[in-house]
Amino acid sequence: MVGAARTAEAVPPSLFPGRRVVYHRPPVRYRVAMPEPHSHLFEVDLEVERPGAAPVLALPVWTPGSYLVREFSRHLEGVAAFDGAGGRLPLSRLDKNRFRVEAGAAGRLTVRYRVYANELTVRTCHLDGRHAYWNGAAMFLHPEGRLDEPCRLTVVPPPGWRVATALPGGPAEFEARDYHELVDSPVEAGTHDLMRFEALGRPHEVALVGRGHLDPAALVRDLRRVVEHALEEALSLACSIEEFSEAVGELVAEKRELLRRVR
Repeated sequence: MVGAARTAEAVPPSLFPGRRVVYHRPPVRYRVAMPEPHSHLFEVDLEVERPGAAPVLALPVWTPGSYLVREFSRHLEGVAAFDGAGGRLPLSRLDKNRFRVEAGAAGRLTVRYRVYANELTVRTCHLDGRHAYWNGAAMFLHPEGRLDEPCRLTVVPPPGWRVATALPGGPAEFEARDYHELVDSPVEAGTHDLMRFEALGRPHEVALVGRGHLDPAALVRDLRRVVEHALEEALSLACSIEEFSEAVGELVAEKRELLRRVR
């Protein structure tokens, strides 16, 4: 599996100047651990400050770039809720992918659950003794009504593994502007190889999982061409949209002027 990613290993500060998420309120926090990779079970903690009296937590039935209805919730196990002092909170399942917690006056809500991960596709999650991969839409419950709040992700991989993702941060702490960015940033953890290159002045990294008859130099050359072409097409499209918008604006202005003269 090949995927563009930002590595979690130490890199020179100048390589990825990055950005920092500005928190106007405490972020929604996620922690993903995998203490027994051969069990195919991720252990996930979700922590929400000021959750409200009866928050509803939901798992998407979609995934970025693939808009069929998905059944990710069938892989959830042992969902439980706790207040800030560790006391158990009542939790009920509303439907296949949503849960309600009776949080009362709790200032902090922690939800713990497991995700069974033994399906190796870009839309799902996979965990074994060699590596971990997850698509955030299949992994992360979210508090309804708070999709636009910043998120913080902590990854706890087995010893000797490193983490690669497009999210800024590292080596184990990552940030997202909101839930949308979080689930649109797949994560790979393991002993993968890492390849770096620049395209149009921007640093890129690719995590390579598995072994094969691969020419690294040829792969980097081809990926650079793909990235450059994609960026050039995107810039061209942006210019076309801007030109179109300007033309529409001029046409509207002309029509308004004609109407003004008629009146």
